[in-house]
Amino acid sequence: MKTKPITLTSQVCNAYADCTMPFEEALKYRSLMFKAYEPRTPRQVQQIMKRAIPDGYNNFNASLLEWFNPQCEITIAREYSVCLYVRGENLPSMDELGADEYSVEPDGSTRIWWD
Repeated sequence: MKTKPITLTSQVCNAYADCTMPFEEALKYRSLMFKAYEPRTPRQVQQIMKRAIPDGYNNFNASLLEWFNPQCEITIAREYSVCLYVRGENLPSMDELGADEYSVEPDGSTRIWWD
């Protein structure tokens, strides 16, 4: 019997399960420390995050992805709260995004985190 591979959308939705299902049930799935296995475009990330976090999470909401250059590559993460690792040019500022942390990582990506 073949098993269906788990899609990136499914992995992200599981990591943020407490945003879409009752808390007790979500505890079986959510992951407070998660990083996606590969990046996506801002538009793709926006669609995934609309499903995973339909009502937003603190200062983060999926519409913020419209601020990013379409050529950016974004890796979705969760570090207790929403986190994105972004590679690309002309990124929006920390203030524009309402982010709580914004740093350049050793690998050259920009880590953006919302509490």
